[in-house]
Amino acid sequence: KIFTASDIKVIMGLVEYLGLDNDYILVLMHHCARKDIKSMRYIEKMAVSCLDEGFTEPSVLQEELYAREERNALEGQIKGIFGLGSRKLTSKEKKQVDNWINEFKYGVEIIEKAYDITVSATNKPSVHYANAILEKWYAEGVRTLADVEALLDKRAEEKAEKDAESGSTFDLDEFFEAAINRSYSDK
Repeated sequence: KIFTASDIKVIMGLVEYLGLDNDYILVLMHHCARKDIKSMRYIEKMAVSCLDEGFTEPSVLQEELYAREERNALEGQIKGIFGLGSRKLTSKEKKQVDNWINEFKYGVEIIEKAYDITVSATNKPSVHYANAILEKWYAEGVRTLADVEALLDKRAEEKAEKDAESGSTFDLDEFFEAAINRSYSDK
């Protein structure tokens, strides 16, 4: 776009009053252009916000902005998996999803697996139920999809051995899980 006189004043303000160098401003402009945001006032507000958050170097700012874009894209994929459409996540769901992405470092494949187990157990998508699964996996040291598969195979083998030893096809754990699922679905 061709800069207007007011756009140039904003850029000059970024340089003179905030002390930003050209590279920093270009990183901000590039980020906004990728998001199809053309407002220089938006860039100005973003610059102030990023400085307040401690991002003072262009390279650090660029890394942070790319990380935010990736997190937002992953969050969008997760919303798609759970069929949430354009609905915003509740604050509790947002915290849980942020945990999956930032703390657990789980990718879409693992979250999809937790989703599949959730729907199989409850007959409906539930971020909260999937969160319980993912937290348990994380506590057990599961970090990759291969780890998930190994854990599920191990549990299936243990269940088969337990059933063979007892000679019973009735599983107390399954009974309690079904009862919990039934009471959970009533809420």
